[in-house]
Amino acid sequence: MPPIDTSIKEHLNALLDRGKGAGAAKAPAASPVSTALQRDGASVDFENVIAEMLGAIQDMETQLSSVLEINTLLETDLNQAKERIRELRQEREKLLSTIARLEEEMPSKRELQMVIDQLIEERSDAEITIRDLRRRDEQVGAVLKGLQDAQRALEDSRAQLQSELAAVEVRLEAALKDCGKLETRNRALEEKNAANAAAIKELEADLRMALDERFRLSIELDETRRALAAMQGR
Repeated sequence: MPPIDTSIKEHLNALLDRGKGAGAAKAPAASPVSTALQRDGASVDFENVIAEMLGAIQDMETQLSSVLEINTLLETDLNQAKERIRELRQEREKLLSTIARLEEEMPSKRELQMVIDQLIEERSDAEITIRDLRRRDEQVGAVLKGLQDAQRALEDSRAQLQSELAAVEVRLEAALKDCGKLETRNRALEEKNAANAAAIKELEADLRMALDERFRLSIELDETRRALAAMQGR
């Protein structure tokens, strides 16, 4: 919203200076007509009214400038929050891909059971000799231990990755909430900015009406003075 027109401000300041100069000069004797106008409330201190309206407009412009600065800072914070959300999402996708790959590499329980059954059958068939049985039994034990160790390691790795994924999702949710708060505050400031701009326009319109009214009253006052002068001349 641009500030009030400079020509309007200069015109108002000139009117205020003339009003002060007129107040410093010696006031003429109150006529019956002017006394009646003052008694009826027709006399208005336009200088004070205009000064107050100028002050209000300047205050509104200052507030508007402050709101625009805050709005710029909030937009910067919002962009940073969006960039952080994008990074967290990329990290989450990488973790999901790693978990999927590990799940593909991990043998299923059915496959492990098939291997165990096969080894047991081979051990039963090898009972012909105690030596062959012991040798095969040791082989089966080693294979089983290796498979069980591999399964436990894969399960531990999967649990750790799932824990990291949960932590990333918590941070992502917090970042999304912060982003929503920033967007809400940004909208509130934009609404306040619009309200201030509308108030400034309204004050400018009231100021123009006040100037027009003062000009009209000054013309009527001059005409009244001339009429009084003409009556006194008779």
